[in-house]
Amino acid sequence: MQDKWTDGDAYEMYVGRWSRKTGRKFLSWLDQDAGLRWLDLGCGTGALTAQILQECAPRSVVGVEPSEGF
Repeated sequence: MQDKWTDGDAYEMYVGRWSRKTGRKFLSWLDQDAGLRWLDLGCGTGALTAQILQECAPRSVVGVEPSEGF
């Protein structure tokens, strides 16, 4: 069995689907202007990073994930 906290594919199956649903609401709640620079620290599989790119018209986005499995 894969460990969902260290393996990106297992994590995506377990948590990723919820990350996308809650991410939209979270970004809407933040209600930030377009053209900002974003940092997604501990970005996991990048679900929120991708939503920032799609929905927030950022100037730039940096996703940082220190876990090797991601």
